[in-house]
Amino acid sequence: MKLKKVLLVMIYAPNDHQEMFYQKLHAFLLQLDYQTVCVMGDFNAIVDKKMDCKSEIKGKQGRRILPKSCCNMIEELRLIDVWRHKNPTSAKYTFYSNRHRPWSRIDNGLDNPRLSTRFVRS
Repeated sequence: MKLKKVLLVMIYAPNDHQEMFYQKLHAFLLQLDYQTVCVMGDFNAIVDKKMDCKSEIKGKQGRRILPKSCCNMIEELRLIDVWRHKNPTSAKYTFYSNRHRPWSRIDNGLDNPRLSTRFVRS
């Protein structure tokens, strides 16, 4: 088995100014010049309104969607959402807000598709 150098990045994204946060993160990761990057943590936003959020209050707007700068980073670094890749139709959540009463999946693990095949289903 050939060993690969992998950069593991843990994030706690801010609630505000996410566009700028992800632009800076993306630029920083490109400077490090790793072939394989894994980004995990609290993204404080969802990917898909239908699959990643549900509210107990009818008509209540859910969580914010990941900004374009995060989507650009995911695309350029060729990352995939490991959990969604392994569970394409499941609606499971990682966060509940007592104040606003939505359930959402804001914690994610993004990885290179070649590495994600080594993860087991959770």
